[in-house]
Amino acid sequence: MVEMNVDIVAFTGHKSLLGPMGIGGLCVGDNVEIAHTRAGGTGANSAARRHLDGYPFRLEYGTPNLLGIVGLFEGVGSIAEQGGVTQMHAREMELARVLWNVLRETEGVTAYCAESLDHRTPVFAFNFDNMDPAQAGTRLDVDFNIACRTGLHCAPLVHESIGTTPDGAVRLSVGPLTTLDDVEAAARAVEALVAEIQS
Repeated sequence: MVEMNVDIVAFTGHKSLLGPMGIGGLCVGDNVEIAHTRAGGTGANSAARRHLDGYPFRLEYGTPNLLGIVGLFEGVGSIAEQGGVTQMHAREMELARVLWNVLRETEGVTAYCAESLDHRTPVFAFNFDNMDPAQAGTRLDVDFNIACRTGLHCAPLVHESIGTTPDGAVRLSVGPLTTLDDVEAAARAVEALVAEIQS
């Protein structure tokens, strides 16, 4: 944080850290004051009539999400067992290359932001020619057992910039539990669906 001149770092635990949904973290620099958002007593000092000013109590209201905390702890431990974030990302990108090549090279598929695998995560947005992304996602799920997400992906401005509004796109991603068999199955499913559409 000091090297990057960052005062506050906020993160979610259920993305790349392998924790459950509903947990995250906030690291606040020494010279940052964050206003209270709630009023009332505190479990750390039940006799206090006002919420405590000192960190971390200043930002903790109610009972902590203990199951989420344990889940995030275990997720981070799993990342360490895999050699850390850098090594895990390198493995994911090796697998992503298989999928990336199919999405870029298959006629009848439009891949967005797919010029290079440099400086990116293994997440791909694409559409099939002549098929609505919602329908394509249902087909990939039901007929090919491929987990994907469709729509605007909580990022409507991104979809506006790549020209995929209002329907969005299909999204496939590679994660730490993804295997080569998974990626090859997704690639075959994309090719099979394109062949069906074209026929």
